[in-house]
Amino acid sequence: MLGRRIVACYSYPFVDLFMHVCFQYGRLEEGSNKKKEILLEITEMMMHRAHLDNSIELIGNLIFGSVVAPSVLKTVRPSGQALVDDWVCLKTLVQAFESHYGSLTQYVMKYMRAFANICNEGVSKDAMEEACGNVCGSYNSAKWSPFIHGYSA
Repeated sequence: MLGRRIVACYSYPFVDLFMHVCFQYGRLEEGSNKKKEILLEITEMMMHRAHLDNSIELIGNLIFGSVVAPSVLKTVRPSGQALVDDWVCLKTLVQAFESHYGSLTQYVMKYMRAFANICNEGVSKDAMEEACGNVCGSYNSAKWSPFIHGYSA
């Protein structure tokens, strides 16, 4: 079954995408229009997620430089210390990201630590906006817009 093969190939955050849709896909008649529509939906979501993954990395590189960015974005604070020093900053940076990429989905929540670390490094909303704008470019995120789905933060 296609669903099992796909889920086995991707990390856990992808599983939410495929659980329902792949079950649906596997039950539909081969060659049907509905099956083609679902495959297109799966493909679009996978492409959007790949774009998000690459964009987070590029945003980090623009803000911190390619040598420092990976360690900053993946820093884990000691046990007992808050995720972020300034929760308003986190909310602001998440909204800046969403204005370019669309509402945060469960999938993008895996990057919340990266957003928090950007705040903890004192990055301004303007710097985040500029980095997001440069990385996002002409990517059409209208389908994922916070104006449709609302802001996460």
